[in-house]
Amino acid sequence: MKNILIISSLFLICYIAKSQEAEFTPDDFGIKASVYVKKLCEFGERGAGTAAEIKTIDYLTNEFKSVGMKVVIDTLTYRFYYLDDRTILINNCKIPIKTAFINCPISDTVSFESHCMKLTNTNEKDNLSNKIVFTSSSVNSILLTRYKPKAIFVLEQRVFDTLKINIAEKYKVTLLGHSESEWIKSYNIIATYKYDFPIDSTIVLTAHWDSKNGVGAGDNASGTAALIELSKFFSTRLKNLKYSLTFIATGAEETGLTGAISYVLNNDVKLDKCLLNLNIDDISYKEPYIQTSNVNYKRNRVDTTQTFTIISEKLSKGYLFTSFWEIWGNNVENPTSITWVRNKFEKSMGALGYKFQDAGCCPGEDSRAFDYVGIPYISLSSWDPESNDDKANTSNDIYSDSFIENINLNGKIASKILLDINK
Repeated sequence: MKNILIISSLFLICYIAKSQEAEFTPDDFGIKASVYVKKLCEFGERGAGTAAEIKTIDYLTNEFKSVGMKVVIDTLTYRFYYLDDRTILINNCKIPIKTAFINCPISDTVSFESHCMKLTNTNEKDNLSNKIVFTSSSVNSILLTRYKPKAIFVLEQRVFDTLKINIAEKYKVTLLGHSESEWIKSYNIIATYKYDFPIDSTIVLTAHWDSKNGVGAGDNASGTAALIELSKFFSTRLKNLKYSLTFIATGAEETGLTGAISYVLNNDVKLDKCLLNLNIDDISYKEPYIQTSNVNYKRNRVDTTQTFTIISEKLSKGYLFTSFWEIWGNNVENPTSITWVRNKFEKSMGALGYKFQDAGCCPGEDSRAFDYVGIPYISLSSWDPESNDDKANTSNDIYSDSFIENINLNGKIASKILLDINK
């Protein structure tokens, strides 16, 4: 009898373990994803406006459609300026700049005249049309582009503070060190399930498909491949989801997050229902790097109150970030506050040698575009502490054990995040 009880107990434990394991992506997730990586690398360097781009668009579209998803291809056209010196002249006075957003056609000399203004607050958005706007990095410059200024120049705070501008006067502004510019067409691939979800809100998953300086096996064929495989993983689990999932393979990330920025600027209605952005960018290295906006940090976007409430509740109940502990076998004791949960998560991640950065958007990743409009994000990435070089950038890396294992781990993390939020 005692033996029967022991066997029954062991069977029950195995059953529970299997049930919990079923929530994660399967162990062959990395192997399946590596097939997509290899195919993407075969197309060559996937820069915006290249022949490889068209092959990539067709391939990703077919992969999403293979599980019955609806696919929309969003075209974006932008002018890319090659600048070798971030300096401008204002009436022949040299001024250093950090970033330039130019919204109007300009001559090859990159010089134009207009009324100018200094902007110290993102709420000062009236009468920007056809003006040259100067801001500091504390101002949300990306959002201001929708108000059609001629150009926005972001300055260092100390430079901005000393700049004297008379709004009644026209100024001649010239960009120095300009080599050339070109119009580039690129695409976002937006895939959604043909399924009626119980709650009219969505989680947006993003990964950029373009590459530079090579075929980008790591950056970012690995993230794009994970995006495809996650879409297939969840296509058989739609009944378990409360929130719809939108998968966006973004274009032109390498030239300044252009695809993601275009999406957030042109999809106000959809983003009003966006609960969270989960971004995946280069998950090929051995050190996962998980970053998130601070859910307790008050954003400018008024309609995110419900989002923060939902995510905060998940945190306080031990879901979301604390669920990572389940992957590595740690126990969660009834958390009583969000602060406790976050501190425990950071401690747990640190003990395992993983990096976690709280608040402030990860520079140079598509999640920054969502952060600009006040949408919470989680960004999955990785790094190699032994090198600053992008080693995982060739097709030779695709079938290495570490490459597949790293994609596998991030697939499990991504799936657990999404399943936890939907509980």
